[in-house]
Parts: sequence; structure tokens; C-alpha cells
Amino acid sequence: MIKMGRRTEKSIRQLPQSLYYALPVITVYFLIGPLTILQGIYAKYYGVPLTVISSVLLISRLFDAVSDPVIGYVSDQYYVRRGSRKPFIIGGGLLLVISSYFLYLPPENVTTVYFLTSFLVFYLGYTLFEIPHLTLAGELANTSDEKNSLYSWRVAFMFLGGLLFYILPLLPAFETTEITPETLRWSVIFGGVLMIPLL
Repeated sequence: MIKMGRRTEKSIRQLPQSLYYALPVITVYFLIGPLTILQGIYAKYYGVPLTVISSVLLISRLFDAVSDPVIGYVSDQYYVRRGSRKPFIIGGGLLLVISSYFLYLPPENVTTVYFLTSFLVFYLGYTLFEIPHLTLAGELANTSDEKNSLYSWRVAFMFLGGLLFYILPLLPAFETTEITPETLRWSVIFGGVLMIPLL
């Protein structure tokens, strides 16, 4: 019979909790993936001027600078009163899926207001998920080894989510390997289907 050390046994027992904690990150970073090329999609396929795109990006970054600490504070206060961050994580994940539909599948005549609004709601959903989820790892773990394990799984699944998005256009169902509005449509469908069970 193989003998295992206490640390190894404990790691094996904690594996399910680490996986449950980190799994939703796959979908979140799958849906975040298109942000790196979204500016080009809006300019090329929807004719949005680059000045509008850069203005929307600037406003969204300023919004993010304000919303991050506010959501962190509200999440902390809720945790103190109720002992949970799950409503923020679940609500943020669902809002991210819904807002990604509007952001990644815009109408033919995209207005600046539509682009800005869908971008801000998308970032709000991401922030509602991300900040409480990051904090949750520190509350689930009792030791620095446990925290390292949780954060390691989280980072691994972040990369997996991003990788899955960039693999999507390589599937034979698509006519081209370029990322197009069709690719974004399928990424929203795939992300929505994955988000519910992983949350």
C-alpha cells in the first residue's frame, strides 16, 4: 500500500473545493477574450470610427476605476452581514453573459450610446464577478498553501478560458480562421451554455 504524507492527503481532499471555486473562471475569461480584438470588429464590420472606440474605452476605464472599489466595499459589507459573496458572483456571471450578447452582437447601425452602454454593463458584470471571487479564495483557505492552491487553479482556468476562445475560430464549422461577428455569436452561445452549470 502506498503511503501518503499528511500534506498530500489534505491536498487531495481539497481538490474538489479548489475546482468548484475556479471552474466559473473558464467561462468568464472565455467571454473576456473578445475584448482584445473587439475594437477591430466594431471598426471593420460596423463602421464605428476609431475616435468613438477610443473614447468608449477611456470612459469604460474611468468607470472601472470607480466601480472596482465601490463593488469591493459593498461586497465586503454584505459578507460581514450575511457571510457570503455568492450573490455577487452569480449575479455578475449572469450579467456578464447577458451583456456579452449585446456587446458582441450589436445591431447593424451601432450608435455611440449603444456601444458605450453595452461596454459599461459588460464591465459591471465582470467586476461584480471578479472582485468578490478573488476575495473568496482568501476566505475559503486557512493556510498560505491552501490559498496558493486556489489561486493556482484560478489562474490555470483563466488561461484555459482565453485559450478556448482563440481555438473557437479554428473549428471546421467556420469558413475562416479570422475572428468575425459569426465567431462572436458562437462565443456568446457557448459562454452562456457553460456559465450556468459552472456557476
